[in-house]
Amino acid sequence: RRRKKVNACMELYLDVFFTVNFMMDYLTILLLGKMLKREVSMGRRCFGAFLGSVLTCLVVILPIPSAVLKYALLYIPVSLAMIITGLGIHRGRELAKAWIFLHIGGIFLGGVMELLQPYLRMGSLFFLLAVLSYLVVSALWDLAVCQIRQNRNRMRIRLKKGEKECEVKALVDTGNTLTDIWSGKPVSVLSRETAEKLWKQGEEPFRYIPYHSIGKEAGVMPLFELDGIWIEERKCWIEHPLAAVGEGNLSEDDYQMILNPDIFTGGV
Repeated sequence: RRRKKVNACMELYLDVFFTVNFMMDYLTILLLGKMLKREVSMGRRCFGAFLGSVLTCLVVILPIPSAVLKYALLYIPVSLAMIITGLGIHRGRELAKAWIFLHIGGIFLGGVMELLQPYLRMGSLFFLLAVLSYLVVSALWDLAVCQIRQNRNRMRIRLKKGEKECEVKALVDTGNTLTDIWSGKPVSVLSRETAEKLWKQGEEPFRYIPYHSIGKEAGVMPLFELDGIWIEERKCWIEHPLAAVGEGNLSEDDYQMILNPDIFTGGV
C-alpha cells in the first residue's frame, strides 16, 4: 500500500484517500447535476470525479508550505476542473453558479453524513453512509424545489365583473388545459361560491364547456366571461378572461380559482 508521511503524527494512505475522494466527488457531481437539471453520462461523471480525486491527492502530497494556498487550490481550480469535466459547464456565469452549488451540495452531504455516522459506526460502512447521505440530500432537494414551485404558482388576484369585485386565492395549474372551442380562449376554473359573488342570481351562462377530471369521467361546466383579472404578483391586467364554474371548493388548500397558464401568453 503506497503511503505518504504527512507529519510525525499522521500517515496518509493514498489509495484509500483517492478512493474515498473519488466516491464523494462522484456523488457531489451527481447531486450538482440534479440541482442544475443537467443530464450527463455516467462516464463523464466518473471522469470528473477521477480528475478531482487525482488533483486533490496531488495538492495534498505536494510540499506546499501554506495551508491557505492548499485550501485555495482545492476549492477553486480543483472544483472548477471537476465541474468542467464532469458536467461540461464552461461559461462564466453558469460556471460560477455551478461552483457555488457544488460547495453547497458538498456541505449538505457532509452534514447528513455527520448526522448518520452514529448509526453506522463501522468504518467499512463508509460507502453505504455516503450513498445514504446522497439519497437524503437528493430527496430534501426535490422537496424544496416542489415547495418553491408551488409557492411561485400561488397568488392572490382581484376579479372584476361589472360593478362587483372580489379578491381570491388562485393557483396557476399547468394541468389545466381547458379551452373554449368557439373562441380559442383558455378557460380558468372558478369556485361556485366565488361565482355567486360576481354574477346575479339566475344569470344564465352564454355557453357550457365539457371537461374531464380525476374521479369523474366527463361533465360540463357553465362558462362566463369576466371583465378582467388583476394579478398583483405579475403586475398584469387580463382583459375579458373566460371562467368556468366548478362545483364547491376546488382544492383542500381552499383555492377559489384555478388559472389556466395560457392566459399569461397572449391566449386571451
